Amino acid sequence: MRATLRPFLGTAALAAALALPAAAGAQQPLDPVKVSARSAQADKLDARAAELQATNSRWQWRRSAELRERAAELRPATDVRAFESLQTAALVRHALAERGAAIVLMERAAERAMARGDVFNAATAYANLAFMTSEVRDVDRAREFVEKSTLLASSPLLSAPQREWLQTRLAERPTAAKAGTALAVAPAIP
Repeated sequence: MRATLRPFLGTAALAAALALPAAAGAQQPLDPVKVSARSAQADKLDARAAELQATNSRWQWRRSAELRERAAELRPATDVRAFESLQTAALVRHALAERGAAIVLMERAAERAMARGDVFNAATAYANLAFMTSEVRDVDRAREFVEKSTLLASSPLLSAPQREWLQTRLAERPTAAKAGTALAVAPAIP
């Protein structure tokens, strides 16, 4: 009985080994292709937005912000570039004096950063929100965002230079008088 099963088991094992990779390979490429196509489209939108932003036209800047918002929507929640697109769109909207839209976009950027565990960018976004809400004289929300940013600035996940940059940023104390000039994009600090 052993002699008759051995050739069969060897053939069955070989057939199973050959069939599994083919079946798995046939299903695997669909998701990455879909994600990379959306990502490529988002990259194109961000590139076009950067071109428009380089002009001196307020209308082009508005279009740039719209493109960056669309780019962020195309990216997965785990992609840091979604945060960057939202943050830039918020800063452009702020420069266009579209304060309400700027606040909404910066809040979305902060939420994206928090969802990814990106403490530094979340803290920077909350600091920007403190300045933005102070500018529209929403003292309660400004205080809330200062508290959030301060709490995140004390995180053990931050490097010493990141913590120092945030503390300096928060020491500027948001006021309506200087809110327009105090907004910042977090530098690349290791």
